[in-house]
Amino acid sequence: MSIKIVKGFHLTATEKKHINYLLKNNISEGKINRTSYWIAQLENGNIQVKIGKVQSVGLGMIGEQSGFKIETYEIANG
Repeated sequence: MSIKIVKGFHLTATEKKHINYLLKNNISEGKINRTSYWIAQLENGNIQVKIGKVQSVGLGMIGEQSGFKIETYEIANG
C-alpha cells in the first residue's frame, strides 16, 4: 500500500513501513520500539494516524526530563 499524506508533514520510511504493517493486519494501535501508533478511520474515507514518540527535553543527560510528543497525520485511503 502506498502512503500519501493529506495532512501533516514528513513520515520516515520506517514509520511508513510500521503503518503499512498495522493497516495490513487490521491493528488499530501498537507500540514498536519507542514509538506508539494509533490508527482511526475518518468519515471522509481517509485514515488518521497519530504517532507518539518519547523525546528528551535537553541534551539527553541522565536525570533529565523526557517528554512524549504526538504528531497527527491524515493519510489517503487506497
